[in-house]
Amino acid sequence: MKENKVSKKALLIKTVFGLYCLATDAFILRNVYLHLGMNTMNDFLTHTVYLCLGTNLGEKKTNLNVAIDWINLWCGSVKHASGIYKSAAWGYESMNEFYNQCLEIKTELNPELLLEKLLLIENNMGRDRISDSYIDRIIDIDILLYEDLLMVTDKLILPHPRMAARRFVLAPMVDLAPDLLHPVLGKTMERLLKECMDEGIVERV
Repeated sequence: MKENKVSKKALLIKTVFGLYCLATDAFILRNVYLHLGMNTMNDFLTHTVYLCLGTNLGEKKTNLNVAIDWINLWCGSVKHASGIYKSAAWGYESMNEFYNQCLEIKTELNPELLLEKLLLIENNMGRDRISDSYIDRIIDIDILLYEDLLMVTDKLILPHPRMAARRFVLAPMVDLAPDLLHPVLGKTMERLLKECMDEGIVERV
């Protein structure tokens, strides 16, 4: 009888893991969890991810809040949010200053699917990625860190290759996780901010 119970448990775990690998939509996966009697998606495989949000058009605080709502709905659970920081445009000239905010989220999505969802959120909010050049935008959502994962594809590089060079990213990251180590550079967010060569002025809103 005990062996039978263990076998059923092992089969359940194997089934859930198989569904996780095959699922292509977070909504479907959440319903699988509920059907199996799990209270939340955090009961099984979840990953800690850090995102950076940016906006320099329209009602900027509202844009950030709307993006957070979409992320909670489609991507997982927002666990912590940094303060909002303002700065001049980075990499190009613009009269519109940016508001930036970093998030710590929990997600069951793999990096490629998470990126797909985030791009869809950007599109739904009115951003059209027509080129790779820097332009004013209503919302920008970047994946900074996905656990300690190192990854290079045509669409995604992890960790974000320019995060350590951007003061407007590091300042809110220090809000969230000052002692978090960069998986490649081996330095904390706090130390990276102190050593950052970016001379741009970043102020908390």
